[in-house]
Amino acid sequence: MCAKAVEHSMVRRFSGYMNLVLKLLPMLIAAKNILNNSVSFAAQSSNQDTALNAPVERKSRFEENNLSGLPPYDKTRKSSLDRRPMQPNHVGRSNQSDGEESTTKIHLNDIYLSPPTLILRKIRACQVCYEEKLISMYREPLHQRCTHRECNICNDCVYNYVRQTLGTMLEEQVNCPELNCRAVLNFDSIKQILGNTRGKKLFERYDRFFTERALERMPDFVWCAHGCGSGQLAASGVQNNIISCIKCKMKTCFVHKTKWHEGLTCAQYDNQTAKTIRDSEKWLVQNTKKCPSCKSPIEKAAGCDHMTCRKCNYEFCWACLADFDRIRNHGNQYHHSRCKHYASPGE
Repeated sequence: MCAKAVEHSMVRRFSGYMNLVLKLLPMLIAAKNILNNSVSFAAQSSNQDTALNAPVERKSRFEENNLSGLPPYDKTRKSSLDRRPMQPNHVGRSNQSDGEESTTKIHLNDIYLSPPTLILRKIRACQVCYEEKLISMYREPLHQRCTHRECNICNDCVYNYVRQTLGTMLEEQVNCPELNCRAVLNFDSIKQILGNTRGKKLFERYDRFFTERALERMPDFVWCAHGCGSGQLAASGVQNNIISCIKCKMKTCFVHKTKWHEGLTCAQYDNQTAKTIRDSEKWLVQNTKKCPSCKSPIEKAAGCDHMTCRKCNYEFCWACLADFDRIRNHGNQYHHSRCKHYASPGE
């Protein structure tokens, strides 16, 4: 009885295995048909028709075996692989026959890597607004004389700095806002900063102011003393120091830069106004100093003793008239020894 039980158990196991094989066999046959069709497509694309005979013959012999019970293979039927477009990163297979020998080679096409979805961009934190902005939002450099290696103040903050500086009081000299940079922004730098839509009106004012100051430095230029706003260069043929305005036709004294003193020569005018002049000179001595460079009178209204001449941009100490460039570069020992700002070397 025991032997019969074992035999019966083995029969049941064998029957189970056969049922599993019969269930899997149709799937295996369908997969083989798809693979043969895919190989046939790859062979046709590489113009190797001779390699197609072997898979077809094997398929025909396989179909003669009646184990599967599947219908005959339809050559006109397209598989899902036939309808799928070839991908750029695919593996192509080609069969080559040399007499009785057949070899299979696998060719890997070039692999095209997709571009990264995120591109790392350099950013920098502005030292004024503390916002992190792209490097393109910084203008480098502001001027060719700038001593800093890179700008740490963004374009928006530089614009606001120049706008506030020139909006409060028009000046020719606008210093670079970067830390520890002593460069002075020239006309072209100011134009680059303000030369857009939002700063157009302010730049027009600065342009006019810059032009007027440049004209005033010319020794032969005179503004009309009658307030018409016109100015002109004195011609070489000016007689008796009289200049007639080309706009209002009124007369201006070339020597005194005032309205022409009708009926008086310049010498007579000086004698008549000597007392006024002496009083003025006394006031100038007490309240102004001459620029060490261009000798123009400068009045100090308030602030520190670091002065800058508006006419020639020369920097000096108000107390001792020492050159401030030397003081800045080498220390306070370059003040006059009696100056209150003087400090001996090493202090």
